[in-house]
Amino acid sequence: MGGLRCPNEIWIVNDQIKEFACYYECERNKPCIKETDVYGAEIISVMGKLYRKGNRIGAHRGSGSGVVYLKPVPGVREIRVGTSVITVKKLQFSLNVKEAYLLAPTDVTLKFEGDEGEIAFKGYLYGYPVQGSVRVPKEEVLTVLPRSEVGGFLEFETTPIYLFEFSLPKPKVPVKDMKVLEEPYLGSRVLVSVEVRPNSEFQVEAYGDLARGKSDSKGKGAVTITVKEKIGKGRVTVGLYSKEFDLPLPKEPFRMDVVEIGKRNRLNLSITSSIEAEVEVEVVGLDAPFNKKLLLKRGKNLFSLALPKLKGFSELREITVRLKYGTYECSKKLLAKISGMARVVAFDGKRLWIYSEGDLDYGQIKLMKGVNVIKPPIKNFEVKERYLIRGPFDVDEVVAVSKGKCVQVIGDSIGTFCLDGTVKFVSANGEWVLFSDGARSVIAQSPRSIGKVIEIGGNVGACAKGMPIICNESGCFRVRNGSLTKVFEGAEKIEGPFLLWKGKLYVIEGNEVREVTEADNFSYFDGKLAVLKGSVVEVEGKKFELDADEISISYDFLIALKGRTMKVYDLDGNLLYVHSQEIESAKALPNGAALSKGGELLIGEFVPDLIEEPLFVTSHTIEWSYEDLHFVTRNYQLFEEVEGCEALNEYLLPEEGFVACKVVYSDERYKPYASHLESFETVAKLFKLSRLMRRGEKLRNLFLKVLDESLPLNEIELRKLLERLRNELEEGRIELESVREIENVIRTFQKPPEGSAEVFREVLSLKNDMELGKFLSERSISAYDLIKVLSAEVKYPRKLIRDAIETVNAIKAIRGL
Repeated sequence: MGGLRCPNEIWIVNDQIKEFACYYECERNKPCIKETDVYGAEIISVMGKLYRKGNRIGAHRGSGSGVVYLKPVPGVREIRVGTSVITVKKLQFSLNVKEAYLLAPTDVTLKFEGDEGEIAFKGYLYGYPVQGSVRVPKEEVLTVLPRSEVGGFLEFETTPIYLFEFSLPKPKVPVKDMKVLEEPYLGSRVLVSVEVRPNSEFQVEAYGDLARGKSDSKGKGAVTITVKEKIGKGRVTVGLYSKEFDLPLPKEPFRMDVVEIGKRNRLNLSITSSIEAEVEVEVVGLDAPFNKKLLLKRGKNLFSLALPKLKGFSELREITVRLKYGTYECSKKLLAKISGMARVVAFDGKRLWIYSEGDLDYGQIKLMKGVNVIKPPIKNFEVKERYLIRGPFDVDEVVAVSKGKCVQVIGDSIGTFCLDGTVKFVSANGEWVLFSDGARSVIAQSPRSIGKVIEIGGNVGACAKGMPIICNESGCFRVRNGSLTKVFEGAEKIEGPFLLWKGKLYVIEGNEVREVTEADNFSYFDGKLAVLKGSVVEVEGKKFELDADEISISYDFLIALKGRTMKVYDLDGNLLYVHSQEIESAKALPNGAALSKGGELLIGEFVPDLIEEPLFVTSHTIEWSYEDLHFVTRNYQLFEEVEGCEALNEYLLPEEGFVACKVVYSDERYKPYASHLESFETVAKLFKLSRLMRRGEKLRNLFLKVLDESLPLNEIELRKLLERLRNELEEGRIELESVREIENVIRTFQKPPEGSAEVFREVLSLKNDMELGKFLSERSISAYDLIKVLSAEVKYPRKLIRDAIETVNAIKAIRGL
């Protein structure tokens, strides 16, 4: 096997004829080719197993290899070597560079002419590596980055291989100049011009930013740069060549002089600006993102922006106010009270009245949109009394604590009583104190003396249904006049008329005991019963989940004890307080609890957490009804709107108090009369009209618009002048100047439209928004026109004006005027 292998084609480049080779391989003893002629080429030499005879070649016997070197005869287009046919192709190649730039893109034109074929090449031009392939004929443009001033070479990967060296024009510097065409401010965008290699891509680095562009045919170009940093140097790069330039230092575009949180959650800003621009203000530290665009003019700028409310109650928050312009920003931090979506409007001593703008889950408090009336969470447990104890205790009208074998009764004249064994149980109420050491039980009873010592063991006992009950292994016995009556087979816990035995709750009714329900634990207090089964407790028909071993109920809260942790719930199941300080036992009291821990009995009160300062505390104001509190809560923003309106006059209803505040703050002259503003005819009309606020949203809005349209009132001026004139009459002197002043003031009152008093009375009688709509339709009057009529009627004090006119006319008659 084997033979002679020759190329299919050879190239003659730029008329340079070079020799090429054919290769022989054989793996047998006989020659793999016969002696053959070579046509169209001159045999230059042979090697290995090949031999030459004139213009013929042959192969020696035996396996091996060999090479024959051939050189084309000028002018031939085909060469034959045995069965091989070699095509001879010609190529004319030229290279041209118009203009070269150091380390910058430089175009080199390669022109390939001649026979069709694929030509691959590689080499270096200006020290820059190039390679590629072309399909002849073709003109190829290579973009190189000159690294040196030397020319270069190209190698054509043809058969045979050709290598050409070139002398090329010296490269120029591609970057000449750089200028900033606008005054730079941090964050602004400025135009930067450059002078570089024509028709070239370039890169500009300035002020911490980077931009790319392309020059025109004259080498001119420009880009927009964002001024990010305060840097006085810039750089222009074309290709790999770069040059540094000095630039003007940028200035700060603006500064924040004043940043504060004002009323109604408004962010007040004072900004001094050197530019006219659109900037963005961002506030960080709120519950919701806040971003807003502002237009700055040169000089001082004042803005007041409404911030979003917190998702809860008002809080003292550290917020950051950022002012952004492009990439520039300045910021200030401040500690401010931020309003929440929920507001504690009133505290009536027991309940918080809260208005919420949405459904909110505020930790222990869940709020619905609108008015919420809730038991306040507990801030802490405030200890009022402390007693040393060693064992069980009970607290009712007296405090009974065990100290080993003795029981001390505090707050009464019973004193201390001791048993032979260690006290295991203590129970107290307003009539008895019952205690037991397991062998004997003792009843201390009114008239505050130690009762009979009953020779019966008692591990569980209680003051139930007005008389003591003692339980031992034989059962539960009612104690009456020293005798025992068995009422049940046993008990694990007794409170009131209820007892717990073997997972079931029973109630004692006279001499009968009735099963109530299954239970793991229970608590009874003054008619209220709480039953625990598993993780569910039921109180007054309401069920909720909690994790507890023991429970104790009072008027309006429930204590749950699990391990050494106490939790307090309201009777709707809302968690009010968690106390995890190694509590051993706990009993709910009417206003607090009695806790034992570390050998001490702590009796104290739960201090309510009002969350935030209520707008109203009813103990400081008029005794409001439920409807008043609901109205105030629903409309609390009206009372916050005017400074000082929370200090309502105690003789006024809430809506009247609001009107009074608006009147006083619209005209300070009314302030001395704040306690009896209803004596002013115009204010009295507003008081009457304010009732509409409780009758519907549209009626409420109607009144508020009438109120704003009516204020300020002017009745007080006429009233004061009339009082002065009457004083003058009583003193026997009449000042004509006083008469003229009154006449001038009367002229300032605009008489309301005909029938306005009747319209006023009809509007007062409207009961709801539907009747308002019907009223407007029947009278063919718009809401806007109705507001005008009502405000005109309010502002016109008919009786006062009539009295003033009558007084003036009487004086004129006396003086003969």
